[in-house]
Amino acid sequence: MTLSSALSAAVSGLSATARRADVVSSNIANAQTPGYVRRQVDLAPAGPDSGRSGVQVRGILRAQDVALLTDRRLAQAASAGAEVAAGFLKTAEAGFGTPDQPGSLAGRLARFDSALTTASAQPGNDARLAEVQAALASLAQGLRQATTAVQSARQSADARIGVEVGRLNTALAQVDALNHDIAADRAAGKDIAPLLDQRQALVDGIAAIVPLREVARDQDRIALYTVGGAVLLADRAARLDFDRSPVIGAEDIALGGMRLNDRPVTMAAGGVLDGGSLGTLFRLRDDLAPRAQERLDKVAADLAGRLAATDSHAGLGWLTDRGQPLDAARQTGLAGRLAVNARLDVGQDGALWRLRDGLSATQPGPLGNGGLLTRQASALAATQDAPSLSGLMADMLGLTAQARLEAEQQSSFATARTAALEQAEEARGVDTDAELQDLMQVEQAYGANAKVIQTLDDLMKLLLGM
Repeated sequence: MTLSSALSAAVSGLSATARRADVVSSNIANAQTPGYVRRQVDLAPAGPDSGRSGVQVRGILRAQDVALLTDRRLAQAASAGAEVAAGFLKTAEAGFGTPDQPGSLAGRLARFDSALTTASAQPGNDARLAEVQAALASLAQGLRQATTAVQSARQSADARIGVEVGRLNTALAQVDALNHDIAADRAAGKDIAPLLDQRQALVDGIAAIVPLREVARDQDRIALYTVGGAVLLADRAARLDFDRSPVIGAEDIALGGMRLNDRPVTMAAGGVLDGGSLGTLFRLRDDLAPRAQERLDKVAADLAGRLAATDSHAGLGWLTDRGQPLDAARQTGLAGRLAVNARLDVGQDGALWRLRDGLSATQPGPLGNGGLLTRQASALAATQDAPSLSGLMADMLGLTAQARLEAEQQSSFATARTAALEQAEEARGVDTDAELQDLMQVEQAYGANAKVIQTLDDLMKLLLGM
């Protein structure tokens, strides 16, 4: 080996160790940075084609476990979706209330039933009749409030869909731009590791909205496909569009849908975009919430029907559909429209004594006649053609509670799995002890190359002095 080749090898060694020191320092500094992937310098002997001897830096490698990353992203999507479902069911259960809560639907029904029984014992007592009317109004109000809670959840889901679609479009466009930047920097021989980290963070955000798989392409670019098979990013980023609904009522069934590159996309379970928070928000808006509303409406129709079968006037019972007769064809949203018959409401020129004497009565009857009140109490408890009203109410609350528990279990499982996979990624991430050991090796390599250069310098001085 000539002196010049030895000097070239030592200088290349110093350059490589300096690069290694930079990478090790970056690893240690970002050991706790979320999304940071450990780097390592890819070294190789300088080949004869390079025209020099020593070592060359071929690039900076990211120690990424692709399989583990894919599993974590899928778990992340499942966790986000389960959290949305559990959150809604918890809200619905709170809106219905539990039987031990005075303001719950079950508590309001119990109050109405108790008021009927008490008033039937003293039908001439105006205070007892007023309590019946107040309890009935409270029960109708509770059904309306529960309906409002369910429909507000639908409205919020619709609004959040719009937000997530916007985030999805923005992130896809940014990943597409980073693909081009990474390819350009790679061709120019620049360090692309920071851009790869930035792109990975963007894809992680997309994966929580829509479960996806990342496919490597040439020049370190990537393509993104949903688990259901939709192309989100290939040669260019896909475009998703969604029409938000300004106002959603219980009667509104056909709401705004999703379009992918101007083509309608079904958002039903098992669709190409299902599995993450976006698909679950659609399921909440179009399935979970309507089913909760259906149960409410069933209770409302049963309550109003039982009371009307015992006492009615001009087709109207004690409870009306906003002043109109009940219509089986318009049962959807009935719980939000129930109102006390104006003939029983003192505030609307009604009279409390009609609770005792009947809606058709034009003047007060005998004060001791509590038969109608007794029959209404019996109608609530009747079980000939259907469960009692309290039983129907209990079924509604039980189904909601069961669905909420199942959703929370799924959410807990998905969250725990995501956390476990994140810990596995962290375990494969930066080990500061190992990095410090590597730094010691860098120091030794630097010293060795510096010693070679010092020796060469001494030789050159010796030769020049001869």
